[in-house]
Amino acid sequence: MIIVFPLALAVQFKNFTYKEIIIYSAVGLFFIIFALYYNKKTGGDNIAAVKRRENYISDHPDLNTEYREAILHGKLVSGMTEELITASVGHPNRTEIFSSENDGSEVWIYKNGIYAYVHNGLLQNWKIHHKFISFS
Repeated sequence: MIIVFPLALAVQFKNFTYKEIIIYSAVGLFFIIFALYYNKKTGGDNIAAVKRRENYISDHPDLNTEYREAILHGKLVSGMTEELITASVGHPNRTEIFSSENDGSEVWIYKNGIYAYVHNGLLQNWKIHHKFISFS
């Protein structure tokens, strides 16, 4: 297959030399492997989000193991503080007051469908809604 692809390109682009086709094929293959590797490493996450989480973990070496693993994987765990939630999944796109009384209950809503229920600065529960969410 590695030989077939450059030969197919040679037929398509007759002005290229065989050496140029090999080089361009190798560069293209490199970028495909690079993209697949980082997609697997980041789990489909934005590379900047992964770096943000890794930096937070390195800046807080005394962090609980459960929270450390959750943050590294962009997950939520009950009992997280607002700072830990933000370190794990970022800032919400929208927040709403959850109760009619001013008792510190909020819902943090993210574009990816996460609804994080925060009470007095601590994560109580969360849900993931798998439907398109509009923020208009």
